[in-house]
Amino acid sequence: MPRVALASAGDAEDIRTALDRLGVTIAADGDARIVDVRHVASPPPPGDTPLIVIAGADDGAALDRLIVAGASQHLAAPFDDISLARALRMAGVPVALPDTPTSTIADALATGHQGYLLRVALSHFDVVNAAFGREAGDALLSAAQQRIADLVPGKALVERLPGPEFAVLIEHTPDDCARNIIEALEHPYLTDGRPLRIGCLVGIAATQVGDTALALIRRAGLALAWARSGEEQVRWLPESDPLALALVDGTLEHDLPRAIKAGEIEVLFQPQVSVADGVMTGVEALARWRHPKHGEIGASLLFSTAARRGLTAALSRHVQKLALGEVSRWPAALGHLRVAINVSAREFGLAGFVTDLIAMIEQSGVAAERITIELTESELATDLTTASRMLAELRARACRVAIDDFGTGYSSLAYLKALPVDYLKIDKALAQDIAGSSRDRVVVRGVIELARSLGIAVIAEGVETGEQLALLAAEGCQYYQGFLYAPPLNSEALIALVG
Repeated sequence: MPRVALASAGDAEDIRTALDRLGVTIAADGDARIVDVRHVASPPPPGDTPLIVIAGADDGAALDRLIVAGASQHLAAPFDDISLARALRMAGVPVALPDTPTSTIADALATGHQGYLLRVALSHFDVVNAAFGREAGDALLSAAQQRIADLVPGKALVERLPGPEFAVLIEHTPDDCARNIIEALEHPYLTDGRPLRIGCLVGIAATQVGDTALALIRRAGLALAWARSGEEQVRWLPESDPLALALVDGTLEHDLPRAIKAGEIEVLFQPQVSVADGVMTGVEALARWRHPKHGEIGASLLFSTAARRGLTAALSRHVQKLALGEVSRWPAALGHLRVAINVSAREFGLAGFVTDLIAMIEQSGVAAERITIELTESELATDLTTASRMLAELRARACRVAIDDFGTGYSSLAYLKALPVDYLKIDKALAQDIAGSSRDRVVVRGVIELARSLGIAVIAEGVETGEQLALLAAEGCQYYQGFLYAPPLNSEALIALVG
């Protein structure tokens, strides 16, 4: 019988009671074992034992460690028996769903179902939570799931995944189904009496003989990560693609330590420009992997690979050193540019992070006054008190701080007020929505107005057209970056651009 390890938060007895109700045995040689999520110092058991994390709102740091260690699923505490049963079934434990006749993806695969799984992720969904509250966000998720269920074929299965994601199992025509889902989900939702539009991305994976639900959803998740790193809303994970195979079989993550030592990780610099006068004021340092077999691999796929190998912090520090080293060699013509370097959640959580980062900046010879530290929303939302203290220390040492990819993470109004932040970076998808209908501009306008009221400058990412720039300017956005001005450039191209 399949085994599963459960990492719990709070009273493990509640989980044991729920497992008893589901008929799952707790024993040395049984189906499940429970560990305390707050005191996990080592990876999960060896072999193929799946790990389910049951964590509350205050257990973010431990949850992150376990995800890196290999956790496959997350249940938010408190949870009900049905949610626990579904998580166990996804992990391969044959548990009956209590009081529900609904078939699941795990059931279908167990009976030999062949077809395709679509993993659907809503874009900048958490802005809804920030603007209208979690109750409105939950209602929107329910509405989105119903829209998907209404349009897919009768034999298709639709399941909620953790976060604003859904899994859709169908028998054929996945491309047509994906397009229909995108169109359906992009229709306006009525939220707090106001129409609101959100987008989505879709990752597609074909079933394989002997698939488990977990394996299939993971492969579709890789396709989804690929979609996030590119320009396409729908992305396949074709089994014949060499890079796809390297993602699935772990070859890519195996290559990463060698790539770091071999100098295959490079840094490019994307200009940041003043909206008012079109003058370049800074750059963001972005990582690229020049893989000898697979060619250029972007930052999103690079760092998701590092996370699976447990190398996120090491890679982040390596990229920072590369960027600072290049900046230290720039000519005087580039001496006025600010340089934004990204910091990962893993690195931000390390003891002595601020001291080590400041020491690295000082050793590079680059003035701290030129450095902006960029962190994503999820890296700041777990412990506001600690995050605020650390960011204040960075600013006291003359660095500036930016929240990156705003609109894709937790988007809490509380932390925007609580944290010492200089810049708010609007996510690419959110910035590009401004060129849609007047309704699309409501959220973007609200974010810019919020930042302005708090004395925070706004940088829009991914600006590609003059129309987008004009609309952002009209709303009061101060800076932008994107292909409209220039793509990410190496140092030589950046020097040539400045002239």
